[in-house]
Amino acid sequence: MKFISSVLAMFILSLSGFAQTSSKSSADLATEQELVRIAQELYDAIPVGNKAPWEKYVTDDVIYSDENWHILTKKDLLDGLNPLPKGYSGSIRMANIQSRINGDAAVLSYRALEEE
Repeated sequence: MKFISSVLAMFILSLSGFAQTSSKSSADLATEQELVRIAQELYDAIPVGNKAPWEKYVTDDVIYSDENWHILTKKDLLDGLNPLPKGYSGSIRMANIQSRINGDAAVLSYRALEEE
């Protein structure tokens, strides 16, 4: 099964606060939780081919490199997002989640665990 790889390694959003690696403020923890929620929503949309979350959360001028080193636009991403074939199922679960938040920038790092 071919899933879109870790497209969500970095989010740059309008956020507040500054995260220290040793301790995070409650605002930073809330921001991390929201980023994880959004990322999981995007991953949950892949097996069923639901383009709506991708249209909502991915910026129009995204530059995405897939697992084959192809550079894709948002249109390319959406065009390639189709449901799994009949009889197949799968999921992507996030693990080892870390974030760094500084002002208006946030980086979300994790492992995307795929199951078919």
